Amino acid sequence: MNKSVSVPLAQTEMKLAERLDRLVNNANLGVEDARAALLDAKAALRAQDGRQSVLAALYQTATEIIDVHVVGQVLEAAVSRAKALLKADLGYLALYDAESRGTRVTATVGSISPDFGSLHVPLGIGMGGRVSQMREPFVTTDYLADERLVHLPRVDEGIRSEGIRGMVGVPLIARHQFLGALFVADRTVRRYTDEDVSCLQGLAALIAVALENARLFEREDAALKRTQVAYRSLNARLVASEREASLHRRLVAVVGRNGSLEELAGIVEKELGATAHFVPTADAPPIEYTDDGARYSARVGVEAVWTLRVDASAPLTGTDRRLLERIVQSAETLLLRKDLNEIERVWRGTIALQNLLTDGLTSAQVEALKAETGVDLLRPFRVVAFKAAGVLPEKIVSLLRSVFGTQACLIGQYSKTALTLVAEGQGVDLAHLQESLNTLAGEPVAIGTALCREPLSRSRQSALNAVHSAEMIMALGQAGAFSDISIPPEMLLLRNAEPEDIEAYIGAALGPLIDPRNRSAGDLIATLRAYFDTGLNAMKASAELGIHYKTMAQRLERISKLIGLDFRESRQVLHVQIAILLLGFRKRSQHVSGPFGLNHDPVDGETSTRVFEDD
Repeated sequence: MNKSVSVPLAQTEMKLAERLDRLVNNANLGVEDARAALLDAKAALRAQDGRQSVLAALYQTATEIIDVHVVGQVLEAAVSRAKALLKADLGYLALYDAESRGTRVTATVGSISPDFGSLHVPLGIGMGGRVSQMREPFVTTDYLADERLVHLPRVDEGIRSEGIRGMVGVPLIARHQFLGALFVADRTVRRYTDEDVSCLQGLAALIAVALENARLFEREDAALKRTQVAYRSLNARLVASEREASLHRRLVAVVGRNGSLEELAGIVEKELGATAHFVPTADAPPIEYTDDGARYSARVGVEAVWTLRVDASAPLTGTDRRLLERIVQSAETLLLRKDLNEIERVWRGTIALQNLLTDGLTSAQVEALKAETGVDLLRPFRVVAFKAAGVLPEKIVSLLRSVFGTQACLIGQYSKTALTLVAEGQGVDLAHLQESLNTLAGEPVAIGTALCREPLSRSRQSALNAVHSAEMIMALGQAGAFSDISIPPEMLLLRNAEPEDIEAYIGAALGPLIDPRNRSAGDLIATLRAYFDTGLNAMKASAELGIHYKTMAQRLERISKLIGLDFRESRQVLHVQIAILLLGFRKRSQHVSGPFGLNHDPVDGETSTRVFEDD
């Protein structure tokens, strides 16, 4: 660059004006002097016109820079003005890249090479590197031949592809920070004037301001957007918190008054506008989620007895799902409280049953029991005893509580047997109860019952009768079967007998009468049973059987000879009566009368139902 200091344009104009004034006032004006003065005036006018053009360009650029939103267009226009003002072939802008530590071409005007618009020049290389290092203008009349520059083949190839010879570059500096450089170039050797460099520096200063303003705007805009996002997020969280607080109050109210699962489902429907149900898990279909996320399913409680199913009309958001999780937690708390209340109720009932069967209960205790459990011991009750060979009484008690649920009854143990006291006429389906217990226990359960009309005074004896009945059923091998057979008191004498002992007893007492080879065995057994049922009255027995009296007498005589029975010996008669009764039980269990008067033929491998009662 030419280091000489040029005379300011305004001073040159003042001297020219003084010279013209002297020539005009000189009477001896020469032609050559006038010609020289006119030429100087013409040059001054041209210089002034150029200066006005530069000022107009700077003003236009400054005006456009005010709108930082279109900084890209401003940079393009500034480069174009720089090219036009210096009447150059090419103008371009290269911005500093801190990551790559070099300048990269950002905006070009007059370029002919497709790769020049993305040319990257490392720091210290070429014109861009020199300007960025020195941070002052640099001028070259012939780039490729200038030995002051550090040449890089790749960069030189980019310059050569554009045909660039003369170049001038000025730095872009704002707040003492190097931002890049502005260049104009020609495809011929050219010497640039100081005015050219000053003009380019003015444009560079404005471009630096534009870049700085753009960066400030971007930072402020980013900060504003972050603030807006934070505000929206905070506002959404505030709305969600208010919603959760309202929900919490309603859930506390429902749980506090021991409400129902239906109330919780109603809250879901109101909050989400969805359909919600608590259904038994056994009846709930498999968990399914639709692609739009509008369905929700969750099991409730430790044992997952209940399942919450929700079907919404719109996809469930994260907030919606958290709400549903709160509903599930509230449902679990509600179920736990109900379970604790039920445990307390059962515990009070168990203690009351033990006191009733041991020391008895006072009238005050009876009233308290009725208020707490709904059991009124002033009414007739049916005592039901349950026994199973491979199941502990404690386990049967637990099964009974699940079967009876909230029904008003007393459940406990007595004489190592599970017991239940149920109000007479309460509508307990013994057949269904028998079937349920067989399934839950995994093996046949013997059920014995006894009616207790005065629970406060006779409950202990009734409990013993029910227990003895269950034991007799076990002895007869009929556990798990159901019929309406009643056990007479004398049968209780055999309650501790084993099944094989009973079979031996029947065989010893009846012998030939039950021998399958005896063709008349059936008639003889029927005759003997009818004779006992009519109180040893042969006339009534023959009428019952529809046979002649003499035939009846002949059969009795034959029975007496076959089994050695003397009908005058009461002990022998009782012995045979018990055997006939046991034989009847065994035969009747092979063709059982089920509930509702329906007969069912037993099938191998299935358990039928038998209940023995003692009134």
